[in-house]
Amino acid sequence: MSDKAINDIIAFNLNRLLELNGKNQADLATYMEVSQATVSNWCKGIKSPRMDKLDRICVFLNCTRTDLLEDKNNTNSGLSSSDRRDIAKNLDEMMEQLESGTDSPLMYNGQELSETSKALLKNALEYALTETKKENKVKYNPNKNKG
Repeated sequence: MSDKAINDIIAFNLNRLLELNGKNQADLATYMEVSQATVSNWCKGIKSPRMDKLDRICVFLNCTRTDLLEDKNNTNSGLSSSDRRDIAKNLDEMMEQLESGTDSPLMYNGQELSETSKALLKNALEYALTETKKENKVKYNPNKNKG
C-alpha cells in the first residue's frame, strides 16, 4: 500500500473520530502540542502522524491504533465521486431537518440527543445511504456495473 493510501485512510478515520467525539482540529492541535497546520495536514491526508503521535491521538480520541489505521472507508467502493457527493448532500439535508424540527430539538426518550449521539446517528444514516446507493446501482442498472 502506498504512503498516500495510508495517509488517506488515517485522514478519513481521524476526521470521523474527531466528529464522533465532538472535537475539532484545534482541540487536537492543543492536546498534541503541535500547530493547527500539522493537524490539518493529517486530516487532509497530506502527511501522517508518527507512531508515537498516533498513540497520543488514540488517548485523546479514546480509540485504538486499529481505529485509526484500518480502512473503514471501503463501504464507498463502487461509488463515483458524484455518488459520494449526492450521499453527503442528502445526509446534510437529513441532519438539518432532524436538528431544526419544528416540534422540538432532536430527542430520544424525552432527552435531547448529545453531540456524540448525533454523530453516531449521522454515521448510521451515512452507512444506510451508501449501502442503498450501491444496491440501487446494481439493481436498476445491472449492465453498467458488471465487471
